[in-house]
Amino acid sequence: ALLMKIVIPRFKIVQKLTDKINEVTRENLTGIRVVRAFNAEKYQENKFEDTNTKLTNQQLFNQTMFSIMQPMMHLTMHSMTLGIYTIGAFLIYNAQIADKLVIFSNMVVFSSYSMQVIMSFLMLAFIFMMLPRAQVSANRINEVLDTEITIKDGNQEQGKDGLIGEIEFKNVSFKYPDGEEYVL
Repeated sequence: ALLMKIVIPRFKIVQKLTDKINEVTRENLTGIRVVRAFNAEKYQENKFEDTNTKLTNQQLFNQTMFSIMQPMMHLTMHSMTLGIYTIGAFLIYNAQIADKLVIFSNMVVFSSYSMQVIMSFLMLAFIFMMLPRAQVSANRINEVLDTEITIKDGNQEQGKDGLIGEIEFKNVSFKYPDGEEYVL
């Protein structure tokens, strides 16, 4: 729980830093001519390097925290299995001949159920890793959906009386700059 409390807010930061890296990269790609014209390549490289370093350090911290949690979960899982088999061995040793098979089968079933519970906690940890990033992405989607529409639909349902429109295409063609044949 302590690790989750420490790491979960930092995964939101990771998503925001990933967005920042995308933004810096997009700026560099769309403004490449301006960057070259003003001889600002070094500035752009430093800007990207700073953002990338922040993201890398944040991810290293997060993954270090989860690498601490992983062995603890496995130690718990294997200690539980060892405890179940130890108690089961004592119960089987002290049981009557007729009950030994029933106790053994109950021990194996109980061990299987305990493994499923522990594995569920491991999966829950992975969900906690993905949840903050999903929240940031959902907020981004909501921002797009909440954006005010600037193109308004008209209220005119039919054309003006006496006006008839006509569109005519003559000698129209299209080909890509490097293409040999016309596409259209």
